[in-house]
Amino acid sequence: RELWVTEPDSERIEIFSLSLKRDALAHVAFINVSDGPESLVIDTKGGRAFTHLWSGTSLAIDLSSRSVVERWPNQCNGSRWIACDELLPFLFAGFAGGQAVVLHPAPRWERTAAR
Repeated sequence: RELWVTEPDSERIEIFSLSLKRDALAHVAFINVSDGPESLVIDTKGGRAFTHLWSGTSLAIDLSSRSVVERWPNQCNGSRWIACDELLPFLFAGFAGGQAVVLHPAPRWERTAAR
C-alpha cells in the first residue's frame, strides 16, 4: 500500500503510504538517488524496485529496507526507460537512441545480453 514517485530534479524517490480508511496519501520516506532516478519499475515477487542513473548504471532497491542493494553498469548513457519481466526474470534498460540492454538477476542482477 505504497506509492513510489521519482523526482529526478531533486535526485530522489519519494514514498507515500496509501490510507484506504481516509482515502489519502501520507509522506513516508525519501530515497536519495544521486544522478537519477530515471524511470522506476517494481518487482513485487522479488521485493525490489529498479531505477537508472543518467550515467549508465541501474540500481536495485530493496522494498522493505528502502535502500540500494545492487548497482551495475547497463551501458545506457542517457537511459530513458525500464521494464521488468518477473517470470523470467529480466530487467530491460532502454537508451535514448531506441536501443535496449537486457539484464538477468541470477544469481545476482548481472548483465547477460547486450543490444
